[in-house]
Amino acid sequence: MTTVTAGLDTDTNLKKAVHHHRLASRRGLLERMFTLWFRGFVYNQIWEDPRVDAEALELGPESSLLTISSGGCNVLNYLVHEPKRIVAVDLNSNHMSLTRLKLAAVKYLPDYESFYNFFGYGQHKDNLALYRKYLRDQLDPLTRSFWESSDWPGRKFGPKRIGYFKSGLYDQAKLGQFFRVVHGLARRMKRDPARLLAARSLEEQKQLFDEFYGPLFNNRLVRWMGRQPVAVYSLGIPPSQHAAMLEESGGNGQKLFDTYRERIRRLACGPNRRPGGDPCCLAGRLSEDGCPWLAQRIHPARQSGLDAPGRD
Repeated sequence: MTTVTAGLDTDTNLKKAVHHHRLASRRGLLERMFTLWFRGFVYNQIWEDPRVDAEALELGPESSLLTISSGGCNVLNYLVHEPKRIVAVDLNSNHMSLTRLKLAAVKYLPDYESFYNFFGYGQHKDNLALYRKYLRDQLDPLTRSFWESSDWPGRKFGPKRIGYFKSGLYDQAKLGQFFRVVHGLARRMKRDPARLLAARSLEEQKQLFDEFYGPLFNNRLVRWMGRQPVAVYSLGIPPSQHAAMLEESGGNGQKLFDTYRERIRRLACGPNRRPGGDPCCLAGRLSEDGCPWLAQRIHPARQSGLDAPGRD
């Protein structure tokens, strides 16, 4: 059984979770800037390694899990292990809408190819027709309203969000926009991240990262931008978490930036990075090699294990 719960609205959730300081203080202002940014559609995917979770939690048929919904990836990754129950919650109701769409797609899309075009590749000319034929009538009114409304003010005018799946899901949402800006800045500095995808081995990837991209992280503008709390809002890092990370770095912003660099290097060419398992932030798509719910072809083999998403 998979339940996706919805409680208070996004604004109320965020204020309760994030606002800890007076508006007239620097931290208070940063907190309110974060909630203003985070109330939109932020995560189109997430990149935690679910294999670590599955091993640590010893997931199996008797497992019951509570997870953050985020981009819905965790729910589907855990579903591969056929647990007794999964309950997904999130501060941001927009992420619930993506998770519910994924669960509906597992149940109702006709084949794995359609499922992969929707959520692996994230863009295909047939995706909108598939949505209208197989998914639209299976969604609850709130989820359908989200996908059939716009990001523009008022939500009634402008392109509908369901169009993301034709133009490119992984270029959208705050996370996708963040990577588009990063890629654009890197290309202007003649450091196109796509070059990493051509590497034929982990060693070549590491060498390419260090020699070709290392200088980018030494650029003074990049280092200054990377030290600002607002720079990581699109990654879902609120001011309180940024402050904790800065404290762990001894209050040294330069050291914190170097931590970012090392984590990016690990993501791009670390021990879990395999040729063919390209991170979505580099490739603009999800790969079967790096994504269990795609690798195990969760559709349609798991259809019988899904209940209709709940709205507790």
